[in-house]
Amino acid sequence: MSTFVQTPTKVIAHLDEGDVVLTRREGDDLRLSLDKNVERDAISFAHAAEVVSLLSRHDDAVRIRTLLAVFPWMEILSASEQAAFADEYFATLRASAALRTFIPLETVENAWKSTAELRADPDLRARIRSRLETESPRPLSRPGQSGRRSTARSSA
Repeated sequence: MSTFVQTPTKVIAHLDEGDVVLTRREGDDLRLSLDKNVERDAISFAHAAEVVSLLSRHDDAVRIRTLLAVFPWMEILSASEQAAFADEYFATLRASAALRTFIPLETVENAWKSTAELRADPDLRARIRSRLETESPRPLSRPGQSGRRSTARSSA
């Protein structure tokens, strides 16, 4: 980072070769990129996601086997849950590509992995179920609607 502060022109000249990572002593490293390269990557990612999604529509067994190879925890899920995960994963992959962010895809992966963890651990499932049954629902404010109250309760 100090090199960038002292001689920014030198560092920026390296952007033609690819991204430049600025290492910081305090905090996460920073990445400098040319916008045209980020745009190119986003378009390529969107195209790849579209191709994968289109291919996955033709054979449910192939797409589930493919996901099982990447996410071994899917073995814990039932066949219908595996199919539901596959549907949600590929739909979210396309949406993530359109939005140019992996956050929705990461959310889907984490949610389904948590489901598998609950299926795999009966003690955890029992603790959560017991806690949900003994706790009273708490009033929640809806985002953007201060003052209005709603009661929410979920089950595992």
